Amino acid sequence: FFPNESRDWSYLQEAHCQILGNLANRYKDRIQVVVKTGHAFDMISEDNWRRLAPQTDNLITIGETGQAIELIANADIVIGLQSTAVIESMFMDIPIIYGGWGEFHDEIVDQLLPIPQSGGVEVPQSAEAFENHLIELIENPESRKISQEMKTKRQAFREQYFYKPDGQVGARMLEHIQRFVAERHDQSSHAASEPLR
Repeated sequence: FFPNESRDWSYLQEAHCQILGNLANRYKDRIQVVVKTGHAFDMISEDNWRRLAPQTDNLITIGETGQAIELIANADIVIGLQSTAVIESMFMDIPIIYGGWGEFHDEIVDQLLPIPQSGGVEVPQSAEAFENHLIELIENPESRKISQEMKTKRQAFREQYFYKPDGQVGARMLEHIQRFVAERHDQSSHAASEPLR
């Protein structure tokens, strides 16, 4: 990803696995933790979750074929890093916790999607802050309310990356294609009617 860079996201992966596994175990009668994993080379591969997270019945991994949108629609809290699923979560009025921190992350954050700068997500600055924020959200459901300011920032960020998510994307795309084809047809008709010189 970055030339000559040997650091990776493994420190975040280990923190996420340990913290979420511990919280799932601590609050086993109150919460279910569902993790959408990626492929084997991804930070959140299913094998890594099995290896690193404390095993508990209420921590479930769903492989790469699972649909993030279905999980988001049923979530009380979403945790993510650099994923379009984080942006998709901004359609919901639920807490979104950005899961990136540390020296490596902070050095390259300006080269990533500006999710943590969006104002639409909570941004803990350490593993301890991440865990404490999750504990607050679990123990105090009132703390899950999203402010109007955050909702406004989420809408602006969504529109920046998804343009107008209003259910009319297909119609606009078809209109654009029809206009493009008509323009090309007009250009080729005009060129065909010109005498050769």
